[in-house]
Amino acid sequence: MLKNKFAELLAVHQRKTGRKWTYDDVWEATGVSPSTLSAYAQNKVRRFDAATIEPLLAFFGCGIEEFFVIEEVDSQSTVALV
Repeated sequence: MLKNKFAELLAVHQRKTGRKWTYDDVWEATGVSPSTLSAYAQNKVRRFDAATIEPLLAFFGCGIEEFFVIEEVDSQSTVALV
């Protein structure tokens, strides 16, 4: 499963800058809406577009490989629907 590391990167960015960044602050810096930022923080986003990802990568100063991670799903924990 593809997941993003937005929340982790935001925490690192806050430590680096010594400042608490709200979603409104990030919105002003990137143009990405607070509702979209919240969805990224909760890993609820399933469609990714360059217009959103590119400003976030620039804001965090990271590459795409640092923003996304593939998490393996344990086949034993899946639930079968009958």
